[in-house]
Parts: sequence; structure tokens; C-alpha cells
Amino acid sequence: MNAITVNQLSKHYYIRQIKTSTIKELVLKRLLKPVPKMEVCALRDVSFTVKKGVALGIIGPNGSGKSTLLRCLAAITEPTSGTIEVQGKVASLLELGAGFHLELSGMENIYLSGSFLGMSKAEIDAQLDNIIQFAGIEEFIYAPVKHYSSGMHVRLGFSVAVHTDPDVLLIDEVLAVGDFHFQVKSFEKIKQFKSQGKTIIFVTHNFEQAEMICDEILWLDKGRINSCGPTSEVIAQHSQQYYQDYLATHPRKFDVQLSHIIPHSRMGSGEALIEMVKIKNGTGQEVRHISTDETLVVEAHIKTNTVLPNVDCFIGLAREDGLLITLINSWNQGVRFPPISGRAVIVARFDPLLLAEGRYVLTVAIAPVGEPLNPYDLHLRLYRFTVKAWPSGPRGRAAIQVPARFELVKCSEDTY
Repeated sequence: MNAITVNQLSKHYYIRQIKTSTIKELVLKRLLKPVPKMEVCALRDVSFTVKKGVALGIIGPNGSGKSTLLRCLAAITEPTSGTIEVQGKVASLLELGAGFHLELSGMENIYLSGSFLGMSKAEIDAQLDNIIQFAGIEEFIYAPVKHYSSGMHVRLGFSVAVHTDPDVLLIDEVLAVGDFHFQVKSFEKIKQFKSQGKTIIFVTHNFEQAEMICDEILWLDKGRINSCGPTSEVIAQHSQQYYQDYLATHPRKFDVQLSHIIPHSRMGSGEALIEMVKIKNGTGQEVRHISTDETLVVEAHIKTNTVLPNVDCFIGLAREDGLLITLINSWNQGVRFPPISGRAVIVARFDPLLLAEGRYVLTVAIAPVGEPLNPYDLHLRLYRFTVKAWPSGPRGRAAIQVPARFELVKCSEDTY
């Protein structure tokens, strides 16, 4: 069942091009001649569907139409053409606290904002303590909002919105509000919504957050859909396109700072290329799911048109949330490859695999020995796999399973 259906959606804005310095000049110009208008197409024939319970991320450069699309979905902005169907109750985290009355207290604004969001007084009463506690402003709840800091203002708005119990949640880059503690709490709240089967539309520039929340990604560019599909695939396409655009005006060289801007990408000098990377288990089967007691095999299939005398291979393993588990290279492991030409396959084995249960991303690179910052080819966080725990193994936020030997050294019938 589709929670959201968008068909041929377009939104045009008209901006009057008139430059005046006084009110008199403005009136005369309007009376004497028509004011030229510039048409801006924020969205052009956008069509997509979102199934119930799916988290859809929306990415794209500034001015691509992301916020306009959310405003149309929230019925804040009326589309120029096309249709939108949304099933269920909608809550929008767009302009948090925009409806607050500055002279009223935080408590009064909870009821005011909650009523704007479709909550009854009984529903607000039931959620009141949760709203105040989540916002973290218990001491100031009876103070006028005009005395709140900007962070307190936004936190209260966020707290009211997420306690409306919506079926569809629209989020426009609000997970960066407040201090670090509140950001973590907000992010956990969004993940809780997802676990409850809510439909989420999430506009963001943070690809790490998108990977952790979103099942699919919609990439907008100049008001049109550039790509739509699984999160990792679309993010990789977006990052690769960004890098290609960057190369058009910059030397073809790996840039450490750039790697933070486009964390899912491919870059390098190009003397050798990684044609494909295969993730296998110990029996040689290609897998995307592997148990923590199995062997993980990473194959890098390489092609070069020249003879490369000293090649170093790098493997990076990171948890989905960005925590780097290990970064190893063949040279430091004591491996010396012979000169490589034509096609070759470099194989790395993790035996046994000690990663804890969870989802992981893999980085693979080949570079000249001693020059890790000038790789021939770097596939940065482009490959994903899931680790399954032992049936009786521990669960939680551990990064690795460190083996240990257990023994019972004394047994007595004495009791305390």
C-alpha cells in the first residue's frame, strides 16, 4: 500500500523584477508600465510513490526543489500542476516553532502549536509530560517564549511535532538543531518512528544520517528527479557525479578534505583501476550477509595498461554509523606484490571475521607503496554487507567480537 503518491507535480514561482529606492518610485513604475516577472520552476513533472513504512531520503544541491517538495507534501504550498495523495495523519518538521506566540509561555505554546498540528486537548494532555521532558526545558516551561534561546525555541517545536503520533513524518534538515545531546535524542526518536512502521520523508545533506534512516533515496536536481532507488546506490551515484564535476576544474588527485564532503565515491589518478570488488565467504560464494564466525574474503579485480612495480592494497572496514573498525594495507602486512600489468585479482581474507552484528561499509584502494594519499583508484565506502551474530551471541552496540578463553578455576558449595 502506498502512503504517498505524487504524479506529475510541478511548482512555479513568479518573481517581479523591479528595483526601486522609494515608495513613490515603486508606485509610479507600477502605474506607468507593467513590471516584468521572472518565472522560477522549483519542481518539474516530479512523480514517485512511497510505500507505507518506508523511509525516503531526498538529496540534492541547494535550490534543487527539496524543501518545496516537502511543503507541497505538507499542504503548506499548493502545486502549480499535478496531484499528491497522502494517506494518514501528517506531521511536518519544517519550520520548527514558526507558529509560536512570543508573549505566551512555553506551556501555552505547546497547546497552541499542538492544536495547529491537529492534536485535541485530550491528546496534548496525555503527551504533555513527554513533550516537556523531551524538549529539556522543564525549568523554563512557564516563561514567555520570547525569553527562550534559539535552541530552546527549536527544541520545543521539535518536541511538540514528534509527539503528534503521525502516520507520515516530513523532516527538513532539522536533526542538526540543538546541542549534541539533543541531536542524538532527536535522531533516536526518528529511528523509533521507523521501527514503528511510520512513513518518513527526510531531506538532508548528511549522507551518514541518510544511510542510517532511509531505505530509498530520491535525488533532485534543478527541480527534476535525477535518480531514485536504494540508498547506497543513489548516494554513490550522487557522490560520483559530484566528484566528476570537481575533476572538471581541479587536478585528478585524491583530496583528504574532499573525501569528507563526498564520503561515498570513487577517485584516483587512474594508472590502474579497480574494475569490481567481490565480497565472499570462506567457501567462495558471493554474499551480502555473513556470520561473525565465518571467513570474509574481499576480492579486488584490477586492470592496468602499464606495468606497476610497487602496488599497495588498502582495505577499510567501517560500521554504518561511520565508526572506523580497521584500515589495513598489504605492505604493512608484509606482502610484496610482483609488478602488475594487464588484469589481476588481489584477495584479502579476514579469518575469522570478528565483527559484531550490524551493517558495515567497505573501502578498497590501490596505491603506490608509500603514497596512500595519491591512490591509483579509491572506492570510498562503496560496498555494504551485513554481519549476523551467533545464535547465542551478544547483542548491542559493540564494534567487534574479541575472542576470549573462559574457564572455571574454582567451584565450591559454599554460599554467601
